Amino acid sequence: IKADDTLIISGLNEAGKGTVITSDSGDSETFAEGNAGRIIMEAEQITLTDGPFISSDTYGTGRGGDIVIKADDMLMISGRDEAGEGTIISSDSGDGETSAEGDAGQIEIEAGRMTLTDGASVRSNTYGFGNAGQVKIAARQITLKDNSQINVSTWGDGEGGTVTVKATDPLTFSEGSEEDGPGGIFANSEFAEGSAGEIKIDAREITITDWLEISSTTWEDGNAGTITVSADDTLKISASYTSPLSFTTCGIFTKSNGISPDSGSGADMDISAATITLSGKKSAISSSTEGGGDAGDIRLTSDRLELDNGAAVFSVSKLEENGGKAGTITVNAAESVRLNGDSALTTEAEGAGGGKIFVDAGDEIYLLNSRITSSVKQGEGKGGDVTTESKFVILNNGDI
Repeated sequence: IKADDTLIISGLNEAGKGTVITSDSGDSETFAEGNAGRIIMEAEQITLTDGPFISSDTYGTGRGGDIVIKADDMLMISGRDEAGEGTIISSDSGDGETSAEGDAGQIEIEAGRMTLTDGASVRSNTYGFGNAGQVKIAARQITLKDNSQINVSTWGDGEGGTVTVKATDPLTFSEGSEEDGPGGIFANSEFAEGSAGEIKIDAREITITDWLEISSTTWEDGNAGTITVSADDTLKISASYTSPLSFTTCGIFTKSNGISPDSGSGADMDISAATITLSGKKSAISSSTEGGGDAGDIRLTSDRLELDNGAAVFSVSKLEENGGKAGTITVNAAESVRLNGDSALTTEAEGAGGGKIFVDAGDEIYLLNSRITSSVKQGEGKGGDVTTESKFVILNNGDI
């Protein structure tokens, strides 16, 4: 589908559903052997609204098709159908009812500016034996709002896919809400044997606010996928939500949520930016494990790391007996590390070895009513070492 200027896909049918564009191989009731076809959209401006469904899925042994969307100026994906469903762009392997054997396809999006909102979903998932695909997005400016998602997860034996997002200007996650649930970028192993894939993000600056996240989680035997986030200027994670809920509501996470001793492990995170800022007690960069899988390591590289108003960087192992290890946290800051207002950089293990903490700041480590700690509450194992190095270490009612 090509247009010299503007391409608009909108409108609802008599059943209140959005426009459907498919090039699938089979369907949920038909096992097919052939490959799904390609879908290509090109225009100066592209608008997808009223919850259209665009798919090139596979339901058999064939491969899912590739979807290519190119908008030189603006790609706007917004609007819901009458049932409240947002736009879906998918190249999946199977669905919740069908376990396909073929691999999912690839989704490639290039745009000047790109906005996903109103629960839009761009995904290449697997629900069976085939592997999930890749989602590649490149734009000057990318905005992801409310509970919209980019997803390459596995619900079966197949491996999860890879998400690659590159923005030469800002990448913004905003306007999330508790009612809509979390939005963001996900590479999960959802009660599956297959391991999750990778998330790779590169932008000039990145902002993440309430109920939005970058995360990779496993619930059973598969491992979580690695997360790499890089910002030339600033990575800002800001939570204003004040509910008494115990969990964090925005940030970058890797989790092993399976409770058995054989559960898969969380994954490592590498995060870099000139300035990394976390603000609010519901904001975090974290790795965690609920069972026998290890939590992943966290590596932060910046000129300045700043935590304020209850923000946290942490790795935790929660199982009281024979739990997986808490991850190691490594901070390399060329200038300073500053923690204010009951903020924390911690590792903790209920029944396993706690992770080590290494903090290297060129000029200053400053703690105001905050802490850098490692602990083990019970069970076997010992607390990890805490190692700090800087020209100045200032503790103003702070603990190390």
